[in-house]
Amino acid sequence: MIIQTTCAVIILLTRYDFPVIFTDNELVKKRVSKISVFLCLSILIGGIQPVFSGVAVGAGWQTTVAYINIGCYYLVGLTSAFLMGLRFGLGLEVISVIQLFVIVFHFFTGV
Repeated sequence: MIIQTTCAVIILLTRYDFPVIFTDNELVKKRVSKISVFLCLSILIGGIQPVFSGVAVGAGWQTTVAYINIGCYYLVGLTSAFLMGLRFGLGLEVISVIQLFVIVFHFFTGV
């Protein structure tokens, strides 16, 4: 958890500077800076979710975990991505929002 928090804080504090590592294009820098908050939240929550999933599998709830995974990734994630990406024209933000939404859903369902 310490490594995840450190990485998220570094990315958040340097959200306007770290895109320079990847590109010189101003438009790309601006877009990456815009979605860096979603990246930080995904890093933090994404580190907690596997623990809950592992505990659930270890407790013998493999079937429940499998159904929740299918629901999160395929039913909720793909449907939301399709609607937000094609219907509402959100573009690049869709990937970050959907990833964060699925991770949060996993976090609150406990598996």
